[in-house]
Amino acid sequence: MGMEKVGGKGKDSSDSKKRGRRRQKKVSTVQKLYETCKEVFANCGPGIVPSPSDVERLKSVLDSMTEADVGLSPNMPFFRAKETERVPRITYLHLNDSAKFQIGIFCLPPSGVIPLHNHPGMTVFSKLLFGDMHIKSYDWVGDASHGIVLNENPSNSMFFMKLNHKLLCCCLDSVI
Repeated sequence: MGMEKVGGKGKDSSDSKKRGRRRQKKVSTVQKLYETCKEVFANCGPGIVPSPSDVERLKSVLDSMTEADVGLSPNMPFFRAKETERVPRITYLHLNDSAKFQIGIFCLPPSGVIPLHNHPGMTVFSKLLFGDMHIKSYDWVGDASHGIVLNENPSNSMFFMKLNHKLLCCCLDSVI
């Protein structure tokens, strides 16, 4: 006659608990960012800004992210301007692209500049992993009283400077 141990506290039970703990891996910060984005943007579409609590959830994940989480360091070639290049090369590392959200990393060497561009219908979350960066952000307005008028578009709408400040790596993330 054999004996079967069911739910006891013997050696077999503690061994299986140890194996279970070994199988539980810490979720990486990048995976946590992806999962949070998936939840936050599940019911969003173009032009729909996530709720303030969802914005805070995403900011919290970004606030905890470090350069080590994404395998980068300041001494990598991405972040060095080459003397032969007149304009420093910017590298984009694509992490995720779905119908609801994108995750990517811009690697800018000193003096690197991302040209003025548009993000229609999008909410942009930014995290500076190291170094510092000067950011200018603009938005469309119906009249010039909201800020600095820079130009007119074909429909006679104007835009104004919404953000003009220097980000430091030690600062928290920014939402544009």
